[in-house]
Amino acid sequence: MDYSTCRRCRKQMVLLGGDTVHPMCDPLPTQLERLRDNYYGLLAIQGRVDNAGALTPELAELEARIKELENRPPDMARWAARYAGDWHWPVFPLRPGSKEPDTPHGFKDATTDLERIERYWRRHPQANIGIPTGIAFDVIDIDRPKRDGQPDGGLAYKMLLDAGELPDTHGQVATAHAGLHLYVEPTGSGCAQEIEPSVDYRGMGGYVVVPPSMLPAGRWQWLNVPSPAIRR
Repeated sequence: MDYSTCRRCRKQMVLLGGDTVHPMCDPLPTQLERLRDNYYGLLAIQGRVDNAGALTPELAELEARIKELENRPPDMARWAARYAGDWHWPVFPLRPGSKEPDTPHGFKDATTDLERIERYWRRHPQANIGIPTGIAFDVIDIDRPKRDGQPDGGLAYKMLLDAGELPDTHGQVATAHAGLHLYVEPTGSGCAQEIEPSVDYRGMGGYVVVPPSMLPAGRWQWLNVPSPAIRR
């Protein structure tokens, strides 16, 4: 079963068809989602171009606003403070555009101290964000092949899913390398490599990069936000 948090009432919800709120809760779309809904609504009514073949003014304005929001640099400091302050997840900085820790002791330097977090990200606003696993959550890391000829992790994921061998997930992240992180309740176990082809397990003694961290190849993005089960 896949769980998330209802945007409206903030309680745990079962994910059904991409819903972001419970069926009885009022929708709470983001600004970007509202703009996209308006865009596709207008597109259905009036078409993409006018009689002269130009993009209609209303669609042109909406398209520009959507692109501006999509391309806006992420506010790493705000996200780091949200993880630590709202979700009670200890965070630590990674080098900008990298998965490498930027502290002497790596994930062991993770903190929920908002003053320390604010000071660091004020000096290094583009630093990526790491969070230790094994505390609030463990992560099943489904990746692309690490070696030539190795199966894609997506195939192993589908087999595990079809066989009912995956635990309940309480958050999902698309990674910068087109992989998938499944957030599950912590088990107290350590990390394990290659539990299936191109599938690793991150528990005690590990960490993950979290959204909206970025690499040159892409960025980490929440597919569904964590459920209350793994927010402390």
